[in-house]
Amino acid sequence: MLTIPLHTGDPIIDAYSLRVLTTGSVITQITFINREHESETNPHDPFVALITQALSAWYDGDVSKLRALPLAPAATPWASKIRTVLHRLPLGKTLSYTQLAQLANNPRAVRAAASACARNPFPLVIPCHAVVPQPTQHKLERNPELVTTAHFPSGNYAFGPDLKRALLKFDHQHSHQFR
Repeated sequence: MLTIPLHTGDPIIDAYSLRVLTTGSVITQITFINREHESETNPHDPFVALITQALSAWYDGDVSKLRALPLAPAATPWASKIRTVLHRLPLGKTLSYTQLAQLANNPRAVRAAASACARNPFPLVIPCHAVVPQPTQHKLERNPELVTTAHFPSGNYAFGPDLKRALLKFDHQHSHQFR
């Protein structure tokens, strides 16, 4: 198990570290943990440098290294479709659960899309935080700056709405499309 601290400059995000589980040459799970529960990590583990470099690129607005991390295969074909759609999502972009279901070629599976996001074993790498309720997506399409406001309706997130809003704001501010 590895613990990688986050250094974004945002106090909400930086209150967390990433706990990374690996098996062999793949990452099997990533989760956010409160920094108070951090444990020691072997700095010589090859995954530490790989993840640290990917996070550093993300801090600079480049998600390519983060999305290229070697992840364990998806558990189901549906999870694989959802992962593929979210992997292709540009930094700073959002989509609704309805749009996610449509892009995964099953437009009636909106609840299944939301459920797949809730069970995402790789938050941040598979950006489930970028999926928002349909009414919020409509507002963001008219005004992308809405993500920078303190209490916009971002929807549910396994790690809480404050972290979801902070991640959306960070992505928006570091995305090249909004600079």
